[in-house]
This record gives sequence, C-alpha cells and structure tokens, in this order.
Amino acid sequence: MTQAFTTQLNQGIAELVIAKPPVNALDSQEWQALAQQIEALGANPEVRVIVIRAEGRGFCAGVDIKELDKYPERIVEVNAGNYATFKAVHRNPVPVIVAVHGFVLGGGIGITGAADIVVASECATFALPEVDRGAMGGGAHLQRLFPVQKSVTCFSPATASAPPKPCNTASSSELSARINYAKPPWALRQKLPRKARA
Repeated sequence: MTQAFTTQLNQGIAELVIAKPPVNALDSQEWQALAQQIEALGANPEVRVIVIRAEGRGFCAGVDIKELDKYPERIVEVNAGNYATFKAVHRNPVPVIVAVHGFVLGGGIGITGAADIVVASECATFALPEVDRGAMGGGAHLQRLFPVQKSVTCFSPATASAPPKPCNTASSSELSARINYAKPPWALRQKLPRKARA
C-alpha cells in the first residue's frame, strides 16, 4: 500500500496532506490509517492545531469505489474507517482546520463537516454522488456546512435529463457561516498559517 497522505509538524502546526492521485479516494486501510494519524497528532503535546488539506484537482472523493467493486464485503471496513476518521477530527483535543478546493465528495464532506474551522477555495464544490448508489454517505455531515434546504438539493439523484446538483461554494448567499473563503485555490496555502496561529 502506498502512503495516501503525509504529515509534518512545524511550530506547533501539524499539516496532514491527502495525496492519492487521481482523486484522493481512500480505501478501507487508508481510512483507518488516516483516523489513527489524526488521533496521534491530537495526542502529541507538541501539536497546537491540525491542518488537513489535499494535493491535486480536489480535496477528497471519499471512498475508493474500485475497492468496493472488487471486494463488496469491505463496505463494513470502509464505513468503520470513515466513522473513525470523522470521530478523530470531531473529537480531537486540538482544533482541526480543513482546507478544501475542487471537489469535496462523500467522505471528504465527512472530514470537512467534522472540522472546527473550514477554509474553502472559491472553486470548492460539495456533492453527494453516492446517492445514486443508494447511500446517504456524507449527507448528515453536509448539513453541518449548509442549511438543510441547500443540502436537500444534493440528495436529488442524477437522471438522464438532470445531472447531480452540487452544493457549490461560489453561491455565497446560500452558504453556512462555518466556511471561510480564500479566493483563488492557491491562496488557501497562504491563508492557513494565519488561521492556525490565531
């Protein structure tokens, strides 16, 4: 298994970077490893804040669907890994900042919804493609980020005549006050150190 994320600690700021091309979709073992790493960072007395971000075209596409297509019985392990990760973020003893850009799907929404602070690029788009597979996935976590009425539009399954409706951060009048914004995607990296030290 290749490493799906990296971590580094600098002046009390632990930065965890998800980097698993092409879409940062994690398999069952990687979700468990991610949860364990987030818990370990929170238990480290040198860590004052955790920043979770990603490399590539988007933040996180959630679960590695290819793994589940090949091994459908791993759904229980995947769900356990998701739960452990969201719990590690939400109940962490230090603040957790999540910086998102591009697509934020399924488990990526779960990580984001569990965070203390969210910083989003203007290109960040939240969507629930798992609804088409009969799963709610990140639905409950999405409601921590957006008003219920906005979240409901993401639950509408795609049809031949109507593609899935993403909850796009560009429509700022419909967004939650929980999300902070950095205009261009590259500005996320500049804004994070100020947020982490605040």
